[in-house]
Amino acid sequence: MVLFDDQQPEWLPLYNPISNLVYSAPGSTVDTVLVGGRLVVQGGHLTLVDEPLLQSEVRNSAEAILQRMGARAESLSKWNLNSAV
Repeated sequence: MVLFDDQQPEWLPLYNPISNLVYSAPGSTVDTVLVGGRLVVQGGHLTLVDEPLLQSEVRNSAEAILQRMGARAESLSKWNLNSAV
């Protein structure tokens, strides 16, 4: 079961929920997900995964791959994303 936050701007005005879901609601408006009775998303965040730890591991893995390639992340992007983190 998937519950959406229908107070987000993408859901307004809410005259036809099916139309809003199909044409204007992005995944970021998902609030709660239950799978087989198990809560897997609450408040828009995963409950079975440590999201900050996962994000850190992804960044570290990407850096390791770039180092093996002899490249630096800053040289591959026109935005310096590391300064925003």
